[in-house]
Amino acid sequence: MRRRGFACFALALSLAPSGAKAQPSDLEAAYRHCRTLADASSRLACFDRLLPTPTTEGMDEMPPAPPPVATAPAPAPTAPATPRPPGPAAFGARDIASPKAEAAEPDQIESRVLGPLDRIIKGSRYTLENGQVWLNIDDRDVDVQFNSPAVTIEKNFLGNYWMRFHDGNLRIRVRRIQ
Repeated sequence: MRRRGFACFALALSLAPSGAKAQPSDLEAAYRHCRTLADASSRLACFDRLLPTPTTEGMDEMPPAPPPVATAPAPAPTAPATPRPPGPAAFGARDIASPKAEAAEPDQIESRVLGPLDRIIKGSRYTLENGQVWLNIDDRDVDVQFNSPAVTIEKNFLGNYWMRFHDGNLRIRVRRIQ
């Protein structure tokens, strides 16, 4: 580790302008001397002396400061966004509501899909009894014969949602759209 530090320090010095204060043969001895100093401030000052001082050629005077810019008055505070309803009504609403979660979201909900289902395909929308609308984003096409099936919508560890149909051994990926 110390060799790596010394190599980086030596490389930085080799890239410095030609007016360096120490010769390369003296540089290593000076570096080792600085490393032995116990006081942090004197050690830093020793290392600083090894580097050449920056030149200020071409910088005779500071450029003029830009004129002050008039700022607009701060906007008046607005009413907070309508909070999401707590509990099951908020389940899956992170895609359609504000990203600030005000109430704890459950890991799953149970409901029923309204109406009969004869085919499950990507892009289908399913309205649940609780009013939520879910979009099928799964790539599978499945022929089924369900009449208002009971479903459980579960949240997986990556933030996606699965709709599991109780009437059969079927689970599809969904996203809440309303």
